[in-house]
Amino acid sequence: MRAKILVVAGLALLLSSCTGGAGPAPTPPEKKLLTGKWRASSDFPFIAGREFAEDGTMKTTIRGMDKPAAGRYTWDGDRTLNLEYETADDVRQAYAAAVEAYHKEVTDRIKAGKLPDRAGPSILSAVPEELPVKEIFRVGISDQPRLLILSNESAGSQTFEKAD
Repeated sequence: MRAKILVVAGLALLLSSCTGGAGPAPTPPEKKLLTGKWRASSDFPFIAGREFAEDGTMKTTIRGMDKPAAGRYTWDGDRTLNLEYETADDVRQAYAAAVEAYHKEVTDRIKAGKLPDRAGPSILSAVPEELPVKEIFRVGISDQPRLLILSNESAGSQTFEKAD
């Protein structure tokens, strides 16, 4: 099942990055499919889930944080999603503690042989040291299976499965 999700996710990313030249651009995602709860499709995610409400608010569930990081989202064109986080001091502190714990967990997994040595730098570099004020993602959404793919240069690609 996981292999099927990864293949579909890869195809969705490929299609979302295609531009002119070889034919018509792919159809933009249906924005209404974004609303609802999404859970990470990987086994060891830092971003464990995302929830998008119709009113433009969102919550991001982060591994190691008691409460989700709240904020707002807006669409910029057909495929670009802007996420803006509320950055109260307590949220920033909780995020910093979660990053530190995640770094330790990655290091411990490498030492225990549960992750290859070469995986550590790419996993850790995808996790910003501080909660970003704003993130911008390219979006791919598939209806069957229900997948959400968010990608950008700093965080790479994040794949989520519909949770509700």
